[in-house]
Amino acid sequence: MDFQNSFGAQVWQALAALGISLLLVLPAAGQTPLTTAQRIEKGLERSKQWCAHCHIVEPGGQAVAQSDVPSFASIAAREGQTVEKTENGIFNPHPPMPDLQLSRVLARDLALYIMSLKP
Repeated sequence: MDFQNSFGAQVWQALAALGISLLLVLPAAGQTPLTTAQRIEKGLERSKQWCAHCHIVEPGGQAVAQSDVPSFASIAAREGQTVEKTENGIFNPHPPMPDLQLSRVLARDLALYIMSLKP
């Protein structure tokens, strides 16, 4: 009996977490999803907040960043670089990049912005 109650509670917790996740990702009723251009703009805004301490986030933007950290334009220009590879690099960072604990949506917005700089 305890197993069933425990299992039932776990199922309800999982369903509640799924519901909350969907609410955070899906647009509210009556709202249209963001366009790619809008997501790129959100990525630019977030990169200025979270990434400009180390990276040059926009061409002609801030003049100084950490010398051993690539600019976003140079990341985008890498051979074979894709939105998916960029998103995975953000979502699963390597040292010394901090783990910003971003959602997949925010990581995708940043990746879309970075890849929008591809020459």
